[in-house]
Amino acid sequence: MCCHHYRSLIIITDPLHLRHCGHDLSIHQLFHLSKFDAAFIDCQVWVAIVDGEIGSVATVAQPGKKLEEKQVFKQRAFEPLNEEVRSWMATTFNPLQAKVDSSIPGGALQSYYVQGIATHPSFQGKGLASAILGRLTNLAKKENTCVALITVSARAATVYHRNGFKITYEDNFTYDQELGDAPFCIMVNDPSEC
Repeated sequence: MCCHHYRSLIIITDPLHLRHCGHDLSIHQLFHLSKFDAAFIDCQVWVAIVDGEIGSVATVAQPGKKLEEKQVFKQRAFEPLNEEVRSWMATTFNPLQAKVDSSIPGGALQSYYVQGIATHPSFQGKGLASAILGRLTNLAKKENTCVALITVSARAATVYHRNGFKITYEDNFTYDQELGDAPFCIMVNDPSEC
């Protein structure tokens, strides 16, 4: 099984992605390709390589980066989603995301913002994501700013906490009856240093 197909199978089981795209892999692919396009407009890509293989990747928006063009790509990402999902995003998830700016010291625009971070399953538990977060945190400290992110996974929140991140806003939301509830956490590396 190729790496990309394996990764697609992992993504399709993630509750947030299931809520967005259902079980149709083609919808998942369109949704994520559009999100990648948006991420690459204003993001850096941080990569941890082990023995010539990509083990972990993070997309990170730099301080001061917020381009209007990104909205076009975001709209394109949501086009293939059905109206019920778009309504759920507007009424349930987007209001939580609106808390980001007020929950990050100096505001989201002044921080490094981790758009996404992922580690290939064969490299998990080897500290690759922690290494990326550590270097990013050191860079932010040199620039007198912070690193911020959102997670909807209690497991991921634990990993971020072990890497010095603190929760600055926390809530819960419901995907649907089938997928249940999830935490929503805005986290910042030691907010007292930002």
